[in-house]
Amino acid sequence: MIALAALAALAALAAATPAQVQSLAGDWTGTSVCLTGKPACKDETVVYHVAADAHDAARLTVRMNKIVQGSEEEMATFACTYDGAARTVVCDMPPRGTWRFVVQGSEWQGGLTLRDGTAMRLVRVRRR
Repeated sequence: MIALAALAALAALAAATPAQVQSLAGDWTGTSVCLTGKPACKDETVVYHVAADAHDAARLTVRMNKIVQGSEEEMATFACTYDGAARTVVCDMPPRGTWRFVVQGSEWQGGLTLRDGTAMRLVRVRRR
């Protein structure tokens, strides 16, 4: 019984508040750099469009676009979670891997790690 109460208290500490998630909403721009020598992987200028989920305080939608010849080209949209205590955004990308970012003020830093543990991309974006 005590263990369940302790787990509930820890979960409450890590839960994101609606205000925290809403503060991430907006447009973020920066770079996505390849960390592997795969020919198909190219360094990119990126724009992330972030929206808070109206029904779940810990969830947000991240639409990841790249800039090609001056215009945005849609790459993917992910349902992501935000951990307020750790200040992390995590977007699962089955079956390939996971996007993970640390939010530090007006900047996100992180990237894509494949399921086998390979770090594929390094991303740094700032609020637009």
